[in-house]
Amino acid sequence: MTTEPRWRDTVRLRLRPVRRDFAEHVRVTEGSAGLYRELLTHSPRLDHGIRLLTREHAAIVAAILAVQRVAERPEASPDELRHFTGHLLGALARHRRRGANLLWQAYQTDLGGET
Repeated sequence: MTTEPRWRDTVRLRLRPVRRDFAEHVRVTEGSAGLYRELLTHSPRLDHGIRLLTREHAAIVAAILAVQRVAERPEASPDELRHFTGHLLGALARHRRRGANLLWQAYQTDLGGET
């Protein structure tokens, strides 16, 4: 990709749907009728996890913007872009895992048998 003459344009173009889809994710989870509000209504014990995920939203948006800014800088190196992109991908992976764990905690079935 970095050998292409317009690799920066390609990065910015491919980042658009990431930015758009993540904004939609934030809307669906944090909105007034969002998933987090529903979870808190039924499982107030999840408050800490929901606050953590909400803070991660802001950090991920910042990471998306950082990748975009690096791609827009003509003097930025491919290694610098890889660094910021790796940070973004790691943040997205952690967020997905934490979100899945939160949903599991919210909807697990208590089958009893615990002492």
